Amino acid sequence: MGYQSKQKRRRKRRRHDEDFVPSSPTVIRDPADEVRNAFKNPALMKNPDTIIAMQSVLGNQAVQRVLSEAESAPESANEHEAQRQRERIEQYTIATTQLEQAFPSQNLPSMLEMLTHIGYKPDESGTLVDIVTGKQPEYLPTNPDSVYALTDADSEATGKPLFFSDDVHNQMVRLEIIMSLFFPKDHAMQAALENPVVTVTGMDGNLLGVTGLGNSAQLSEQMDVKAHINEYAPLARLIPLEHARKLSELNPEIFRILLQDMMPASELDEIISALQNFLNHLRNMVAKEELLRTSQWNEAKLRGMLDKDSSSFDQVIATLNAMPR
Repeated sequence: MGYQSKQKRRRKRRRHDEDFVPSSPTVIRDPADEVRNAFKNPALMKNPDTIIAMQSVLGNQAVQRVLSEAESAPESANEHEAQRQRERIEQYTIATTQLEQAFPSQNLPSMLEMLTHIGYKPDESGTLVDIVTGKQPEYLPTNPDSVYALTDADSEATGKPLFFSDDVHNQMVRLEIIMSLFFPKDHAMQAALENPVVTVTGMDGNLLGVTGLGNSAQLSEQMDVKAHINEYAPLARLIPLEHARKLSELNPEIFRILLQDMMPASELDEIISALQNFLNHLRNMVAKEELLRTSQWNEAKLRGMLDKDSSSFDQVIATLNAMPR
């Protein structure tokens, strides 16, 4: 072998090294990635022959890693769903607390008694109560994601409120009453909310008379004694000022939390929009004191404010008109 210069030997050695060293670094693939690609069809994981074949080709450790991942995935999904359910139940609890603050429990019996007096029974009829009592099964929250439970066993196991419990029924009665104030579809409620409440007071400020639900003397006939007359919003018949103030602080979104499992979203959006408008008007009425205070409301009720066929107002007006000027 003849003599070679140092430069030539270097070039030869460099070409020899390049033959064994790749131009770009080799990417080392995780065998588990190969297994995952092979197991893209989940059914293959349940086939023992497939698993044995994968173990022989790609190694037992890689296959076991992928199988372990597949087993733990449903557990993670189940835990995520359980956490979501816990959060929804917590939202439900907060919503019912807010509803009870706006509509205290002690107000519910008296409100039901008063509404029954004018012929409206929200604890016996109405869309929401019919749903809760099972009269409208197509609205029942049968979705497994529902915040409500339809059986005692499921309620105990999950912590969900039992849909047929007295507590849920009372919440629906509250919502039904509130809805009747801004959706007065019932004839009796419509009559109560069509006519303003007109009172006659003496010089000492004491209530002498009030209009009822029936026909009363027209305001145009009362102008000569207008100093004794005060007019209030029709809603004054149904809720006193103090109760209206609590109700005006209600968050309309609690309707969504309590009803989203039992009503179509479009209907629920309509209800919440109407409620928001109602609450805006209610806040204005409260600010302007267009409603009777509780003591005045109780006195007006005694004097026939809720009576359909009688009123202490007409008689007082007649008496006042007959007084010498």
